Amino acid sequence: MRIENNGLNSQASVADSGRSGTNGASSAAVETNGNGAGIRNGSGKLEGGSTASSFTMLAPPTPKPSYFGHDREEITRILIQSLVDLGYHRAAGVLEEESEYTLESPEVSEFRDAVLQGQWNKAEELLFGLEINKDADVNALLFYMRQQKFLELLEVADVSKALHVLRTELTPLNQSVEKLHSLSSLMMCISADDLKARAEWDGAAGLSRQQLLSELSKSISASVMIPEHRLASLLHQVKQNQLSKCLYHNTANSPSLYTDHHCDRNQFPLSTVEILTDHKDEVWFVQFSNDGTRLATGSKDYTVIIWGLEDFQPIHHLKEHTGAITYLRWSPDDSKLLSCSQDKQAKLWDTTAGGCIRTMSAHTDWVSSCAWAPDGQTFVTGSVDKEMILWNLYGESIHTWTGARVYDLVVTADGTRLAAVCTQNKLHVFNFVTREKEYERDLGGVSTCISVSKDSRYVLLNMGAGVQELRLLNIETGADVRHFSGTKQEEFVVRNCFGGADENFVVSGSEDSNVYVWRKENGALVEVLPGHSGIVNCVAWNPTNPYMFASAGDDRNVRIWSKAPQPQLKERKKGTTNPAERDPGCLPESSKQSGVKPNPLLSPQLNQTANPISSITHSETAQTTTLTIAGATPILTDAHLGDSISVNGTCLTITSFTKDTFTVDLSPETLRRTTFPRSLIPSSSSPVQVNLERAVSGDVRFGGHFVQGHVDTIATIADRRSDGSSVVLRFKPRDRGVMKYVVEKGYVAVDGASLTVIAVGGGGEGEDQGWWEVMLVEYTQEAIITARKQVGEEVNVEVDITGKYIEKQVAAYLGTGGDAEGRGGLLERIVERVVERKLAERK
Repeated sequence: MRIENNGLNSQASVADSGRSGTNGASSAAVETNGNGAGIRNGSGKLEGGSTASSFTMLAPPTPKPSYFGHDREEITRILIQSLVDLGYHRAAGVLEEESEYTLESPEVSEFRDAVLQGQWNKAEELLFGLEINKDADVNALLFYMRQQKFLELLEVADVSKALHVLRTELTPLNQSVEKLHSLSSLMMCISADDLKARAEWDGAAGLSRQQLLSELSKSISASVMIPEHRLASLLHQVKQNQLSKCLYHNTANSPSLYTDHHCDRNQFPLSTVEILTDHKDEVWFVQFSNDGTRLATGSKDYTVIIWGLEDFQPIHHLKEHTGAITYLRWSPDDSKLLSCSQDKQAKLWDTTAGGCIRTMSAHTDWVSSCAWAPDGQTFVTGSVDKEMILWNLYGESIHTWTGARVYDLVVTADGTRLAAVCTQNKLHVFNFVTREKEYERDLGGVSTCISVSKDSRYVLLNMGAGVQELRLLNIETGADVRHFSGTKQEEFVVRNCFGGADENFVVSGSEDSNVYVWRKENGALVEVLPGHSGIVNCVAWNPTNPYMFASAGDDRNVRIWSKAPQPQLKERKKGTTNPAERDPGCLPESSKQSGVKPNPLLSPQLNQTANPISSITHSETAQTTTLTIAGATPILTDAHLGDSISVNGTCLTITSFTKDTFTVDLSPETLRRTTFPRSLIPSSSSPVQVNLERAVSGDVRFGGHFVQGHVDTIATIADRRSDGSSVVLRFKPRDRGVMKYVVEKGYVAVDGASLTVIAVGGGGEGEDQGWWEVMLVEYTQEAIITARKQVGEEVNVEVDITGKYIEKQVAAYLGTGGDAEGRGGLLERIVERVVERKLAERK
């Protein structure tokens, strides 16, 4: 509903250059004055509300001040329009009367009424009396109105008049011949409903006239006819400007107008919250289900794993492929999953039962990609055998496109297009309905991945060697929209995705082990996220959780990224020491008994097997191996960079950490001294696991042995036997020299656990290298990984430092070594002096 011109009983006619007009009953057309004010808004009142005589010349009204630098009339008229949009018609009328500005002139009101009431001859006549934009095509405006007229005549089955309009009114306008042919075909419609369906038009009683008016208003001067919902449009622009400057904006909620918008970086998914380690080889693909509750991962180990996201545990292991998994796609309803493989097959799986429904074996080379039609009834597979095949759910081939060795393909969400990238560095776009090729474009470099936006307007490409960037393209034209730089890709397949609450972000893996995140709107690099220890092959954003995405890498891991964990503050008891002030030295606290006493400041879950090594990387340049250890939340509650931590009895330094993972570096000396070079090789059934223990703090009871975390030697388990509920282990050291520090009822640190020695044997002349035994009670068997080792496996050993210090002092006293001048020890020198003195006395 619009606002009528309050208080105006007749139209006013005025001259140019801002001169005031005469008040009378003239029905002449209203002209726009030179300064754009007064007459075009339809004001018929003068300052103070008086009415002028036809013969009286009045001075121009006193100019009103601007509104904070904005034109007062423009602001007022926009406010009037907004009040009408909001339904506050009485308030809009009051504002018109008080401000003496009206929303629009009588001519505009008449034109609006004519269009909305279907008075087409009158509407055309009034159109020519309005101020039309210079770049507007008047014939195009007439075509819009006459097209509406033609459709309305067909709607009421007046075919003869409709034909007359088509021939004598539409055709002479010299507009699109294709459009004229389309309109003429509508004359064959058998009913009004058929007409509406074929023309995609809702009829005279629908919104079609209002839509026509909106389209016409775009070509009429905005000062004469304010564009629809102008205030809402301006507010939208303000919000979009703020959002474009907010690097971490990641919510679908519209920002408030009360304050300037800003998103906290801590609310962005920058931290690894879970690491999925079940795959035994490189992970090549990852995708969330459409409902965001499950995750599918595919690996070079020939398996597909479906994970539940509530506990991040595997739901199904799908193992029927005989080659590496190259691609995965959930069906629209998530009931099925497509998998592609280097075994030249694609398989259709039941995601509830975990069974294979169908195997597609028509391809003659490895299957590189697949995509579902939006209705979930058909899907497409692509291969490097130069074929893309359209299948139904029964595994029957419906159509085949040939000619391109396909790396990746997508079907748009609206089901209108199929797009693919190939090894010949080209983008191919097909009409998915007619199956005809629309166009192809040379990309100037190899592209290994294509993703499509959910609005079906854009595709996102990973560009490899020689280009090394991501490109956003308009799928309609193939034209470049935006480039995203920073990622590294030379020779491997790396994949991307759109992400965030409203696809605000672009994400990609990279050959430099990082995940890259950009703003889609402006190409700004948001974050470079380290964590993987090899190529990051694929990324996927949870479609229902804007704060979660996943990445898959050559390190065999799938990382789940989410918001940064918030610090948890714990109340400190009076008299205790701040954990941040503890001694940073590596002094694990161990037990006097055959077990491991937990650090009372931390958690009783220390030195357990729930601490898997999730990634291992080696730098040839620095000759350093880096370990990432997961499941360590209990001992990281007060961790800091640079803290010492015992890993299998080896004192190492934390170089980075998250809520439940941390990394440490192994130097060449550590690798030479410890079991790590051999123990870091995972078995086929489980990942490498380690004992962990934090350094002792200075505010607890020192109830155990002092262990430095400096490994003296490696020992081999020579025997293992049961003794009641306990287990007895016999160890033989690689270096026989440590046996002199091992005594019965003393202690030895084995893989970091301080264990009481129950027996010692061998080590003498002519005997073997010696041995000692320890007994593990039930608690210790559950607490340390050593209890699970078998005969022949190795452990790190640290002997009592006290014995070594005593030995050094005694050796210095007894003279087993000698000083720099070749003299013996202290005792030897004392004896020499006594002998010399006695000999002197005899002389």
